[in-house]
Formats: sequence, C-alpha cells, structure tokens
Amino acid sequence: MTSNSALKRKVPATDQGPSSTLEEFYASVFQPRRLKSASATTCRQHVKTIALLSRFLGRPATLADLTDGTLTAWARAAIDFGLVHGEVRTRRAQLSAIKRYAVRSRMLPESMTALSVVGAPMLLREFVDVYVERRNAERPIGREMAKDTRRHLDEAVKAITNWLGRPAAIEDLRPETINKYLVEYLESGRSPYTVKSRRTGLLVLLRRAIRLGLVDDVDVKDVRAVHCPALRIDGYDLNDMDRLIAHCATLRGVQSKTGISQSIYFASAILTMWNLGNRPGDIVEIDVADFDPRGFFYVTEQKTGKARARALQSSTKGAIAACIAVDPRRKKIWPGMKARSFYKKIGRIAAAAGLSGTARWIRRGAASVVESKNAGSARRFLNHSVPTLFEKHYRVERIVDPSPIAPTELDVPAAVFESIEPRAPLDPVEYQRRRDVNNAACRRYRERGGKAVQE
Repeated sequence: MTSNSALKRKVPATDQGPSSTLEEFYASVFQPRRLKSASATTCRQHVKTIALLSRFLGRPATLADLTDGTLTAWARAAIDFGLVHGEVRTRRAQLSAIKRYAVRSRMLPESMTALSVVGAPMLLREFVDVYVERRNAERPIGREMAKDTRRHLDEAVKAITNWLGRPAAIEDLRPETINKYLVEYLESGRSPYTVKSRRTGLLVLLRRAIRLGLVDDVDVKDVRAVHCPALRIDGYDLNDMDRLIAHCATLRGVQSKTGISQSIYFASAILTMWNLGNRPGDIVEIDVADFDPRGFFYVTEQKTGKARARALQSSTKGAIAACIAVDPRRKKIWPGMKARSFYKKIGRIAAAAGLSGTARWIRRGAASVVESKNAGSARRFLNHSVPTLFEKHYRVERIVDPSPIAPTELDVPAAVFESIEPRAPLDPVEYQRRRDVNNAACRRYRERGGKAVQE
C-alpha cells in the first residue's frame, strides 16, 4: 500500500472537451436523469466517486478527464492506496456511464472515446474491459459478446498473472514472454488443451493491443503453437440410448419447483437431444411457444445464435407433449434447471444406467448415426458451417464406420490355437523369491559401475 500522496498525483489536463467541472455536470444534467431509476444513496456514491477522481488529479475533474487512460491510472492508484478491486471496478463503471451519456448528449466529442494511456502501462485485467467494450461496439446491435467469451479472457489473464507473480500488464504481451509462459505452464502438468486455450485468449488481446497501438507491431506468428494429441471421440449408439431411456422410466419423484415427474422430464429432454442434436445448454432455454404440436420444433442455438426448424419423431413429440401438459401456461418446456445442473444430472442418469460418458455423448452419437446412414448429412444435422467440425469433434468411428478398410482376411490353421496351453499361476512365494534374486543382481550391477557380475 502506498502513501496518501498516491491519490494526489498530477495528471496533465487534456485540451479536448469542455472545461466545466464533472461535479457540476453531474449535479445539473446526469443526476436528475439518474434519480428516475436509482436511489439517492446510489447518486451519493456517484458524487463520492467524482470526488475521488478529483483528489487523484489534484484539481476539480472535468468531462475532458474521462479518457480510458486517465481512468486506468486512477483505478491503479486507488488499488495501490488500498481500495478493494470490486469497489474500484464499480466506481470506474460509474465514471464510464457518465462519459457514455456525455458523448451521446454531444457534450463530448466522439474523439473522446479514443484510447489514450496515461502514466504506467495498462494492466491486462483492465485491458479486457476495453476489449469487451470495443468488441461489442463492432458487433451487431443486440448480439453482444457472450459471457463465456469474457470469462475465457479473464481466465487467460489470471493464469499469466499467477505465473508472473505480479499483475500482468500490456507490456507483457510479447512473443518471447508468452512462449516462455506456455512452455512452463505445460511443464507444470496442465493439459495441452488448457494451455492452447490460454494461448488463444492472450493472442486475442495481443492482436487488439497491436491494432490500438499499445504495443509494438510484432508478428503474432512468433507465438509458438501448442501441440495437442488427437481426441478420442466417443458417443452413445442405439443400444446405449435404449438403456438410457429405459432407466429414465425408473426415476421417481418430481423435478424441483416444476411439479413434473422426473421420468417424463428427463426422458423427453434426452429424446429431444437425440432427435435434434441439441447441446445441453439449449434444452433448458427452449420455450413452450417453440413447440408445434403438429410435429415441428423451432430451435435457437445459444452458442451460435443460429435458428432452425426441425421435424420431430413421433416418440419425441409425444414425450414433449406429455411434459408440457403438466402445466401448459409455463414459459419453458424444461424449467427449474440451469445448463450446468442439467448437464451433471444427465451424467448421473447415464452412470446409474451403467453407461460411461456425459451429455455430450448423446449429440455425438446422434450425429454419427445420421452420418452412417447418409455420408455428409451430419453437417446439416448439427447445423455446422464447415464439415471439419464434425470430423474433428463428433465422428464416432465405431458408429459411422464399424467395418474399417482392411486387407483380405487370412485363414489361420486350427493347429495354431490347439498349441496354446494355459500357463499355471505362479506360486506367490516363488514369485517373491525370484523378485528378490533379480533385485539383488541389479544392485550388484550398479555397485560395479554397470559391469556384469561374474558368479
């Protein structure tokens, strides 16, 4: 923790923007608007945040001081002074909201949204905020970045921060630093796929930093690739699915907070995943309005945003109709569960049925069965943009091609099998005696410098 003077560091005022103080702008323009949707306590917190920024600048803050660089320098000084990270993020979000309103109200020029770094290099955890904000500004309206993408970037920054032993900064986004980190991260025992994921997150930030001119224009190809062994893809076949559905019929009780019996709840969900190839996260988000009793389903993928209308098989249609009939007024067909909980529950049902694997195996098996019937159709079944996704992540060889290419089978003489005689099990006492003799011989061999011992 630094001294109190850390919050009073002088920062040169920018020539752009109006010279009216930020406190006056908030009291006369922003606060009246804010009071319509927030409490007086929240507004007092805004005033306190503006006072902290003025204290950091050593003068009354103005609208022109609301640059990303100044806010970053203030946030770093506040953390050094002793404020917790959560409070600093909240107060920075308050200042950013004032800035966005000022820009929309034409009280700040559009050039004020440009990134200008003041003082020390920006930390990577702060740069993630800048990346997300700018990436969302480039995306279609109403299709902001997914939460999982933001979490992926945060995890990549956290991992390299732990490796450095200090907060990672923009200046750490250098190929030589990233390569050293990836090598040591892999040697520490991490999965190659985890290391590759961290590399992907850092490269996303590196490319954006180069685009904004925050780091030198380096060649991102200097960051070494991570070799990952081939995946072992497996999934459920028709027999496995019969066992899974049969076990669902034995489930007792009702699903929490829904009044739907667990047997029809999970049987209908599993049949839908098999029929349509849905991801587990899509199932819990399907509305009753998406189901057409005539036998069609309109499904939107949560991961990609793609939508499609698909025909239902009679067994799936009947199971879904029975599930909806419990309470037709509800919004979701399968309510009361989050995606992660649903995923884990399917795994527990499969284990109880004597099957290995997870909920993903349903989607893989369904796609492989479709591919085995008509080559090339799995891509349309999964709604993939390119065929390589199925070949790399979904193709279950024992389902798609149970008879792989092989030369003509050779005839083996029966005498070969007749000559096979089962070995008698070795007596445990004799086994231990042989083991002791072998260990003693190896010990004498090492003592003589690797030369054979002449008995």
